[in-house]
Amino acid sequence: MKFVIVLVTLFAIGLARPDVQTVRNDAEVLPESFHFGVETNDGTRHDAEGHLKVLDKEHATLVVKGSYQFVAKDGHTYTVDYVADENGYQAQGAHLPHNLKNRNGKSKLLSEFVVRNPNIKYT
Repeated sequence: MKFVIVLVTLFAIGLARPDVQTVRNDAEVLPESFHFGVETNDGTRHDAEGHLKVLDKEHATLVVKGSYQFVAKDGHTYTVDYVADENGYQAQGAHLPHNLKNRNGKSKLLSEFVVRNPNIKYT
């Protein structure tokens, strides 16, 4: 009897979840660049493009620029714009904390982390 109740409950949960449909899906991949975009009917979207950036004769890096958006459980739509390059991943969004710089030019967030975690060794 318990098995039947659990099975019916799982079946009902599966039916209650709305189906997410892809409404846009495009991509192009070339030898030294790419771009893609995907969007679903629930408000989720991700677009990105990238290319190879030659730093010098021996080094190159992939530069990716893009953005994604989603609707959270609180009903708000959140958007993140990002760049990933030789300087790392850099994201910006109205809901994200800003990386404030202190007078030494160092990240205030990193400085606060170091102060709060004195036992961690940094190299």
